[in-house]
Amino acid sequence: MTSPPTRRSPALRLPRAFRRLTPLKAFWIVVHYCALLLASLLVISPLAIAFITSFKQPIEMLRGRLHPIIPPEGLNAFCFYPMSKKRESHANWFSTPYERRQEMMMEHGKSGRAFAGKIAQVISGSTGLDDFEWGVTLFAQSPDVIKEVVYTMRFDEGSALYGEFGAFYVGYLDAIENIV
Repeated sequence: MTSPPTRRSPALRLPRAFRRLTPLKAFWIVVHYCALLLASLLVISPLAIAFITSFKQPIEMLRGRLHPIIPPEGLNAFCFYPMSKKRESHANWFSTPYERRQEMMMEHGKSGRAFAGKIAQVISGSTGLDDFEWGVTLFAQSPDVIKEVVYTMRFDEGSALYGEFGAFYVGYLDAIENIV
């Protein structure tokens, strides 16, 4: 006598395409989606909201910063990494004079503007919630563009001397059928 077939909860069923993946491919897809989930769970602090809204920008632009659409239209490749500024004796961002930090951030912004229209970014504050101060999520049409912007900006003085980075998570956000 055989036992009746067990019925799985629909919430636990995996899409047919996902079940055909090798365990390694399935693992990496899950890791990539977890990275995005982690990025979306980081909180924008009240200080960050006050800073963003202090700019004299149209409300439509502010709305896009406070409530971003993820992923942005046509930019399905993503990269998430946490970061902080160093507090070491030979490289302490916070003991560097404000005017000097401002100059370095202007340089960083200038490098980033070279990728306008190719990259969208979401910067989330996590100070006090984990080991890093920010979560940076970049979106592009392909990982090549992300690689180019990360490579270029690593030479900015503010990043080269004071940047402290966690692990980088890279992947695609799309229906699984379109990825495999």
